[in-house]
Amino acid sequence: MSEETNEKSLELANTVASFLEEKHENILINQVASELKKLSSSEGSKGSIIIATSAVKLDAASKNSIQRFFGKMLDKKYPVKNIMDESIIGGVKLEWGDLLLDLSLSGRISSLKRQLLK
Repeated sequence: MSEETNEKSLELANTVASFLEEKHENILINQVASELKKLSSSEGSKGSIIIATSAVKLDAASKNSIQRFFGKMLDKKYPVKNIMDESIIGGVKLEWGDLLLDLSLSGRISSLKRQLLK
């Protein structure tokens, strides 16, 4: 891996960590890393728009943060469409093609419920 690639990777990792920290979702870093790994190895994960589902309307700064996050990862800017769904309670679900990053409170509750029922 070249030094430039390493620098880009570090910058991207810092962007992801900052985004998750801003959204108070630091504990999801491993899940996000796993999903990014799937994305990088998948040919069928292509999309033309980023769908951000949230309980409340996202402000311009949040949309820009999401766009920068994906832009650094994919070397291309995609528009962000915000869909409001109160059932996710809080946080955000991010979709791009086949990729889904569930950073929502309802997703975390469902995950905890599954773990408790094991």
